Amino acid sequence: MPAAILVVEDNKKLRGLFKEALEEHFIVRTAGTLKQAADSVYGCQGMVLDLQLPDGDGLELIGHARRASPGCVIIVVTAYGTVQRAVEALRLGASDFMEKPVDLEELCNRFLELLSPYEEAEVVARSPGMSRIMSLARKVAPTPFPVLVSGPTGAGKEVIARSIHKWSKRKEFISVNCAAVPDELADSLLFGHTKGSFTGATEAKKGLVAVADE
Repeated sequence: MPAAILVVEDNKKLRGLFKEALEEHFIVRTAGTLKQAADSVYGCQGMVLDLQLPDGDGLELIGHARRASPGCVIIVVTAYGTVQRAVEALRLGASDFMEKPVDLEELCNRFLELLSPYEEAEVVARSPGMSRIMSLARKVAPTPFPVLVSGPTGAGKEVIARSIHKWSKRKEFISVNCAAVPDELADSLLFGHTKGSFTGATEAKKGLVAVADE
């Protein structure tokens, strides 16, 4: 079944363009306000989120979305993009940040890249080389050791990583797109921070290293 994506955008024309571009591959819901979005996010695997909404700041929705649909892939799109806003969105749990005008094909491809590993189908390996990789993956899955999966873009690294995780006894899979993490956010995102440790740190937050325990 295709993943469900919620498009949160107050501009009706843009909302329609996002929906049209995404519905070829996904089930698409739309919302024009913060309140509508908060009521519609349950069960969504992805979200396109505008930050400037008529009834509030789109950043407020990120935490709610992560609680309502754990693992939800959130791509923030805004004409008011600054490094500070991008950092805050990523810190709160957004997966990526795109500035308007958005390349619709790129947006669609980004969701395909981030959501395709969530499919429940088993990996089918026909070549001898790939069969050896899958055999090795099954062997290392029950062990407590870290595993590095390397290869060129599009080779299926995250699919293999998720397969290893699925065959193990570990808990939630935590994925980080390091290329989207600004330098100034890396420490806080990975290792967390205490309340008041920097401007805007209104509460203590666990880093992803701690969240990924087990």
